[in-house]
Parts: sequence; structure tokens; C-alpha cells
Amino acid sequence: MGIAHMSTVPETPCSIGQSGRCQSYRSGHQVHWIQWKQARKVPEFDIPVTLLHQGRGRFTMTDPEGDTVACWNHDADRVEMLCEANDQDADITFNTKFRILNVEGWFLYPAIL
Repeated sequence: MGIAHMSTVPETPCSIGQSGRCQSYRSGHQVHWIQWKQARKVPEFDIPVTLLHQGRGRFTMTDPEGDTVACWNHDADRVEMLCEANDQDADITFNTKFRILNVEGWFLYPAIL
């Protein structure tokens, strides 16, 4: 199953902790280490995707079937960096079970809009 059948979630504001950084593990925010660990155990759910930067934390993700979804993440700088990897033929996959984007070992938990 590709990305076309993923349910959508709204953009949510960051939950700022004492460190001054976002502490939220909701879609569009931090990847929890358990989520990351579980996703790595099931590579059969990884599908190759391409990314297109849309600005302000927004991007599109397209799977090999040509299905495209709009995404968002609170870390706009990381989104831009990961989207630039597309131009460098990076290995980019999306784990459809745990909804984690992996760009050459950099992980992102996008909200699918």
C-alpha cells in the first residue's frame, strides 16, 4: 500500500518544554525513539519516495505509483535540508506503518495534510 491511503492530521502547535525546544511527539513534531526503533524492525513497510520543498515546513512526498501527499513538520530548516537531498540522489524512504521519513539516516515524523 502506498501513501495515497494515509489518513490526514492537522498541523499542531509545538509544546515548548523547559529546554525551550518542542517536546511534542505528535505528527509533524519529534520522532520518539520507540517509534524509530520499531520502524527499523520492519523495513518491508519502507517505500521509496521523492520530496519537493514547499516552504515553511511544508513539502510534498510522492511514491513510485505517482501518488502525492502534502506534508508538514515543525522544523522548517530540517525539512528544507532533507528536501535538498532529493537533488543529490539520496536514499529516501517512508515507513508506512510507523509514518517515519528516512533520508540517509535523518528521520522526520511528518504530518500528512
